[in-house]
Amino acid sequence: MVHAFLLADVLAEHPPGSEDAALAFDAATVAELVPWYEAAVAQDGAGAARAPGAGDLIGDGLLPAARRDPRVLRAFLRSFNLIDPPRATLADPYVVARVMEAFQERDRRPPARLGPKRDELLAAIAA
Repeated sequence: MVHAFLLADVLAEHPPGSEDAALAFDAATVAELVPWYEAAVAQDGAGAARAPGAGDLIGDGLLPAARRDPRVLRAFLRSFNLIDPPRATLADPYVVARVMEAFQERDRRPPARLGPKRDELLAAIAA
C-alpha cells in the first residue's frame, strides 16, 4: 500500500513513463521501503542463526519492555506502523535502556502468555 501511494505521488508530479518518473519512484522506494525490507531480512537472518535457547533483543527485550513502558510501546508502534524508520526505535537512549533492562531479566521472567491454548479457544467458541 505504501508503494502504491508513492507511485501515485510520483505520477502526480512526473509524466507517466518518463525517466524522471522512474528515477523519482526509485528514490522514493529506496527512502521509504528499503529500510524496512533490510530490517526484516536482518531480523530473519538473526533468528535463523541464533542458537537454540539463546535470547533475542526483540523478543526478550523490546517486546517485554513495550508491555510495561508506554514510551517504549509508542516508539515500537511508530516503527511497526511505518511512521518512523526501523532503526529509530533503538536510536532513543531511553528506549535502549528499558530494552536492555528487560533483556537482562529474560531468564528470571515467566514466559509471556500471548493467548488461549487451542483447546481453551475451542471451548470458548463452543460455549
